[in-house]
Amino acid sequence: MNGSGPKTTYMLERGEIVQRTYEDYVTSCKHIVGTFGASTPVASLASKHFDSLRDSFTGVSPHTITNRVTRAKVAFNWLFDEEYIEKQIRVGSAFRKWSWCGVCDFTLSYRRLIAVLIHE
Repeated sequence: MNGSGPKTTYMLERGEIVQRTYEDYVTSCKHIVGTFGASTPVASLASKHFDSLRDSFTGVSPHTITNRVTRAKVAFNWLFDEEYIEKQIRVGSAFRKWSWCGVCDFTLSYRRLIAVLIHE
């Protein structure tokens, strides 16, 4: 899974994606392989692996975390859709996009949350 497969290259050549998107796919796939290890069979991946992948997204903005999670999910969905793997890979509930609500106190009422957001 190096991100530079024939379909991605084809999409780039036809103008369906731009060079930056192509490079982002390649970078994401390299990061996934680097985190899981090149010898790890895709079929053996479990949510604990994706916890490690999510934990590796440090020192970047929330937007970047969201993009990386999305690209990883797209890559594994693509493997399934193109029949490179027989079953969907379960990534677990911890492998999710960054959410500012994840740092909020969930005991806040709706009104209190709005007041915090508008600095009342």
